[in-house]
Amino acid sequence: MRMTVVLLILCLSPILVVSQNTISGEVIDELGLPIYAAAISIVGTETTVYTNFEGEFTLNSDKKFHWKINISSKGYEEEAFFVLDGGKTEPIVLQYDAAMRKMIEGKAYLRKPWTTPPLFPSLPLELTYHYNTQLPLLARGGFE
Repeated sequence: MRMTVVLLILCLSPILVVSQNTISGEVIDELGLPIYAAAISIVGTETTVYTNFEGEFTLNSDKKFHWKINISSKGYEEEAFFVLDGGKTEPIVLQYDAAMRKMIEGKAYLRKPWTTPPLFPSLPLELTYHYNTQLPLLARGGFE
């Protein structure tokens, strides 16, 4: 009997000592698409987690609730929320930042388009056209 009580106490003591507070949720963009690798961190701690491919995350901490969390991802405006208790949150929607909006609207490029070929700046216009379409150049100067 004594052995049973000792084993029961040893098994339950880690559960009683380690009480972690947990929240989980999903981070999406304005179109409802999941955001991969968005960082969710608790302000004032070094606890940071990242969303998976479906935009889902689970955040655990020993800190008592009434957390302030920051959510950030490249191309989106940073958001901050207060968490008063654990459980599953509603989907968190991040808004596009100004640079991402310009790119979506077609007013920005990822990189600058070529105006002349970098290796042959003095080629005639018709050769420049073929060079930009990436047709292979033959050894004697013709095109296939």
